Amino acid sequence: MTKICSLSLLIALALTGCGALLGKAEPMNVRYFAPAFEAVPRATSAVQALPLRLGRIEGSEHLHERMAYRASEHEVGYYEGFRWTEQPDAYFRRALGRELFEKQRFAHVVAGVAPTLEAELVAFEELRERKAVRVEARVLVHDGRRVLLEQTVRIEESRSDDTPGAVAEALSRALQKCVSQISTEVENALSNAAAPSATSRSASTGASVTPS
Repeated sequence: MTKICSLSLLIALALTGCGALLGKAEPMNVRYFAPAFEAVPRATSAVQALPLRLGRIEGSEHLHERMAYRASEHEVGYYEGFRWTEQPDAYFRRALGRELFEKQRFAHVVAGVAPTLEAELVAFEELRERKAVRVEARVLVHDGRRVLLEQTVRIEESRSDDTPGAVAEALSRALQKCVSQISTEVENALSNAAAPSATSRSASTGASVTPS
């Protein structure tokens, strides 16, 4: 009987100690951030918008809600207490759509034949050693038969300090510059692809020259 009482007392003391330890643990204070974007200006150019279809716009598997930082070119880490309100590829997809179509540089094609843009966000991170941030995307444009553009766009932007708010602000600027450069590169690729066709049509309708 004495042994049973002693065992019960030990179990009770152990449970009390565990409860005390668990009670002292403070809950993690998680803070959420989101990039901010400026209002899209109305298009003023009379140039006809180029037709473009959006294909897969996605992010690399290592990019998720936790804020990422790069300790070196070979090491990526995450902040447990600092998180994005969405996965970074959602911001990328939204910013790209605004830049391409809301500015009316391109006509958004959802059915029929049109060049297709596919992109992957591969970096959306703080650069610890350089007091900067990086946004990087791989871009592919094709017409179903040939590749018109295949390029990696990397933007690095300085940040004012080491706070998560400063990181989010710098990444907002870097993301906007990234999608703006993508838009320019896509526009140039589609214009260059259309130029030979226009030249061929002009040649075929031109007057023939009879050799003397």
